[in-house]
Amino acid sequence: MNKVKEMQSRIADLERALGQKQMNIDYLEKMIELAKQDYDIDIKKNSNTPQFGGSKTTKKN
Repeated sequence: MNKVKEMQSRIADLERALGQKQMNIDYLEKMIELAKQDYDIDIKKNSNTPQFGGSKTTKKN
């Protein structure tokens, strides 16, 4: 029975963390929307933002 309670507690913690992350996403999306409205900046499609290759493979010399 103790294992079940531990798992229920873990699920509650994960659900709480997920809710917080979703609130952060909603907040940032609203900030992006306001930046577009107020400053006419489309942050999602800004071509001035440098593109990073991340996991791109490179040539070996």
